[in-house]
Amino acid sequence: MRSDIALHAAIRTALRGALGPASMRVDVTVIDGTVTLSGDVDGVDDRINAASAVRRITDVRALADGIHVIHPVYANQN
Repeated sequence: MRSDIALHAAIRTALRGALGPASMRVDVTVIDGTVTLSGDVDGVDDRINAASAVRRITDVRALADGIHVIHPVYANQN
């Protein structure tokens, strides 16, 4: 089984492939092979694609998907 650090790196790579630049808004935590995703994405498809990309990675024991979908209109209001 991969270390949490190696698994984290594999997940970051998979998220970049699935989400492109939007992957930088997704935080990843790995503890004993259990992955927690958090952050914001612009659409449901991005949330689904992120979770699917992580689930395909060998050695992921469990996934907690805490990604929030924000409406694009509200995404740039600060």
